[in-house]
Amino acid sequence: MAKSPLILAALAKDAVPQLDFVQAMPLTLGHGGHFDSAVLTATDGKHYVIRQANNVEAELELDTEAVVLRALSPLRSHFPFEITRQLGETKDAKGKRALLYTYVYGEPIDFTNRPGTSVLSTSIANALAAIHSLPLSVVENNGLPAFTAEQIIRDLTAELDRFAQTGRISAVLLNRWERALEDVNIWRFQPTVIHGSANLNNFLVLDEGISAVLGWHTLKIGDPATDFAMVQGIASDDFSYSTLLEYEKIKGADQNFRARAQLYAEFDLGRYLIWALAHDASAIADAQKYLDDLVADIEAGLVSAIGPKPLGTDSAVLGDAGFMGEVSGGFVESSRDGFLGGADSGFAVAYDEATPLQSPVGLVEAGQAIVSDDLLVNPLQEERDPTEANSGSMFAPIVDSSYNHKNLFGETGPIPQVSDATAPIEIVGEDLAADSQTELVDDATAPITLPKLDEPKAGDLF
Repeated sequence: MAKSPLILAALAKDAVPQLDFVQAMPLTLGHGGHFDSAVLTATDGKHYVIRQANNVEAELELDTEAVVLRALSPLRSHFPFEITRQLGETKDAKGKRALLYTYVYGEPIDFTNRPGTSVLSTSIANALAAIHSLPLSVVENNGLPAFTAEQIIRDLTAELDRFAQTGRISAVLLNRWERALEDVNIWRFQPTVIHGSANLNNFLVLDEGISAVLGWHTLKIGDPATDFAMVQGIASDDFSYSTLLEYEKIKGADQNFRARAQLYAEFDLGRYLIWALAHDASAIADAQKYLDDLVADIEAGLVSAIGPKPLGTDSAVLGDAGFMGEVSGGFVESSRDGFLGGADSGFAVAYDEATPLQSPVGLVEAGQAIVSDDLLVNPLQEERDPTEANSGSMFAPIVDSSYNHKNLFGETGPIPQVSDATAPIEIVGEDLAADSQTELVDDATAPITLPKLDEPKAGDLF
């Protein structure tokens, strides 16, 4: 049974006694998910998030994210977007940890009808380039994973074997992917720090710019093209082209970058089938359809072979959309027949309980086994003024694309009152008040020049 928002609010108060809360809204999904979460409104109108893990795997995810947020704290000025801050933690009567974070504002990226001239392409390029320019020591000094090209190929090959064992994936795709894995030229790249879970729900947008990035528990050293697969596989070819052009202005050219991003995006379709076979039989037909559509596009010459492609060369074209189609409400929508691939989280299409959920858009690193399941309906409506009662942009959904769970949308119900909104506001300490301030770069859409970063020093905290 999901923990009451009132109980979570009490835990948040225990974690940071200086704060008093007047509203609490449930964020954990009502299907026995891995986390209990709530968004809390303090007496000063600011918003916070409290999360508590329900199993060992979820606890590991929270622990990992805490390590990453601590490591990134002295480097926050390097990013052209906001990162949530962990403000405190406590334990309930059973000894289970609960962590309190600042609330970050923004809506999940929607690539629908994004032309190549959209300023969002520059903002995405800036965001990815900033992450990929982090010192390797951020990962190495904190016990986070690091993968070479050889290790990535080995993991993808093992994954390809699992795809073949299903008997459901066409030989056209299996042979296509095998050839790409055997092409040594594609895999000549310099590993960098990567986000590792770059998907629509972790990269948030306000005013046509990336406003915040979530999901930092997957930070690692690996192939930077992994993070670009979100754009390559979902956005229009023009948008993908523009974004990569802006990215290369900052990070330099890699003629194999788009090829690897294409492979990662296509692998994601196979991963969705694997998840559907193991967890949700009702989603198998949808997963199969995405794969069959890709095969049809390849055979029709709409999708070229995976290999080195200079900018300007089509890689995955289906009309004006990428091979996976455009996106509606955070899920794939087929550009072939207008099929709506999933429920909406309050962004574009009304949720219909009778409609089965389809493929979540997102990327999965080979061998990744993350358990996040907080795909959340925004309880704060659309206003972003924190002084208003129903303030806030979309609450940033904390979600991962490992497909280890079924994403459902639960009813939120009325806002429970935690305390009297007219009660005196307790003064928050200066350090806490500073932590709760937004640190957005003035112009997130202009190309950036990344400065040389100082290595984090021992003792640097949040």
